[in-house]
Amino acid sequence: MKIHKKTLFSILCLTIGLPSIAGAASIAVTNASFEDNDQPQNWANGIPGGWTSEGGTAGTTPGLTVDGPNRTFMELSSAIGASGGDGPTNLGLRSNALIYQDLGVPFLANTVYTVDLLANRRGGANNEAVFGLSTSGTGALLGTAGGFTTSTFTTSNTFLPVSSLTAAQGNVATFTTGATAPAGNVFLVLSAPTGNAVVDLISVDATTIPEPSSLALISLAALGILRRRR
Repeated sequence: MKIHKKTLFSILCLTIGLPSIAGAASIAVTNASFEDNDQPQNWANGIPGGWTSEGGTAGTTPGLTVDGPNRTFMELSSAIGASGGDGPTNLGLRSNALIYQDLGVPFLANTVYTVDLLANRRGGANNEAVFGLSTSGTGALLGTAGGFTTSTFTTSNTFLPVSSLTAAQGNVATFTTGATAPAGNVFLVLSAPTGNAVVDLISVDATTIPEPSSLALISLAALGILRRRR
């Protein structure tokens, strides 16, 4: 059976339309690059604005808020000789630090969520960080938690997307919902088992999974085009 050019073009148009069914969108993160160093020094203790500590203390800006555990700090990336970051400052996480943010949007059904951030090996320090999504600030992370281990990095003082690392160095966080999504809003959680982990720009993307019925309709349409051209 010979397929005409017009037929191929019609099928191609249907195929190109498929990504619109599986659209990806970024979820806004407040103060995603931790721009809060309002102190005259190169660094300052405090919880970044827009974020909340594990104890429930909300960060503010300007004027950094320091909670009892005092496990987070902001610093000028240039002061530690780091490059590749987003904006002048980055976040530092001491041992057992945890901060979170309610992103203000509900979980959606049939959606793939991906969390990425910039990680840095500060000097020759060996640190770890863990991040991902949850239904609350201190709840268990959903899906596959993201993380990185700087002892496996081959460069120092350079911020790198976790998505660009090898499997041994780190991985992004992913969570896929089914037909029924978890109740409540999406919470973004960032923690450090060991300090001082250094991170910058964090992002959350949501990609809708095409429903089988949508894929079936496209397949039937393509089949119909072929039959008409026979």
